[in-house]
Amino acid sequence: MQPEFEKKVQVSGLLERVATRLELSDAQYDLAKKRYEEAGSWLAESTNPLLKYLQIYPQGSASIGTTVRPLKKNEFDIDLVSHVPDFPSTMPPHVLKRSIGERLKLEGGPYAKIVEEKPRCWRLNYANEFHLDITPSVPNPQCGRNGELVPDKKVQDWKESNPKGFRDWFSSAAEKQPRFRILEAAFGERMIKAANIEALPENAPLKGILRRTIQICKHHRDKFFYDRNPAHAPISIILTTLGTQSYLNCISRFEYDTEIDALRDTIKYMPDFIDVRTTPHGVRYHVWNPTTNNENFAERWNYDVELPRAFYEWHTNALVTIDGFLAAVGVDTLQKSMNACFSEPIVESAFAEVMDSVGRARFTGSLGIVTGVGVGISGGAKIPSNTFYGR
Repeated sequence: MQPEFEKKVQVSGLLERVATRLELSDAQYDLAKKRYEEAGSWLAESTNPLLKYLQIYPQGSASIGTTVRPLKKNEFDIDLVSHVPDFPSTMPPHVLKRSIGERLKLEGGPYAKIVEEKPRCWRLNYANEFHLDITPSVPNPQCGRNGELVPDKKVQDWKESNPKGFRDWFSSAAEKQPRFRILEAAFGERMIKAANIEALPENAPLKGILRRTIQICKHHRDKFFYDRNPAHAPISIILTTLGTQSYLNCISRFEYDTEIDALRDTIKYMPDFIDVRTTPHGVRYHVWNPTTNNENFAERWNYDVELPRAFYEWHTNALVTIDGFLAAVGVDTLQKSMNACFSEPIVESAFAEVMDSVGRARFTGSLGIVTGVGVGISGGAKIPSNTFYGR
């Protein structure tokens, strides 16, 4: 196999290991699920008839598997929806929000000391664990795709949303895989399947290229804006929406040599899916929610020119960063390059895992294709199993 191909596979494997260290662990997710189910039961058990049929469920990164550990704190942010199916949308959202808050703040109740009011939601603060942000929602009778309505910024009116529809749309996209021409030529279809299913026991569960791309984009964004103005950072839903649309476009149009080629193209073409319009009042930006009507995730871009500018600056740097990984010569240079993009302890841990598993000589490529562990085939080559493939 060509050295360039081997190097790309190695970098893909390292990015997989980095991404697994960014997200909620299974234990953390199970604990968060227990916490929010308990909160949902507590709210639904209220004597307030408005909350009688309340349902609570995760939205955002926790629901689609793209959580990323914040840089400046230990707690993950987990977004929840408290959906009340029979609440009339003709009533203002502050009524429902107030009812939820009164229940959570009930003196002597389990949440009185950890609840915090936010502009559009209520936050439950679990120290050194996570924040649970609970946003009220009601059905949207105008959306034929089971959409919902959530409070606007001032909690004076309802605005369109569709958390479950977005989750399903993203999950469907994440199941789709690119076509890899070099693997087909080198190993054949049977060996590609083997690469997916014959990983050794120490392999972490793999989540697929799209999810890993979104996680890497989000963490790179956090690091990029760490010493800049964090308020200008593109919000996660914009990165997720543009990334998903770009990914679907790329895998329908192109074939790839390796997973990192697909990742790079997904990032490269993200701006193509921003709806930019020139109006008498200036340029207007739209990143539409593909699962409901009239929800523009980039609405704030039209009131602050620094926001679209910051997105394009981040986007340029993200591509330069990926190219830097591929241009790095030697393990030490690659690690230094990744340290500039990701949290250093996470990068050090990922590299240490590789060294412990296979040794430095094998990792540097002297024994064939490696990303940490692989399934042996004839001729001494290694099938690159520990990369972005997976569910």
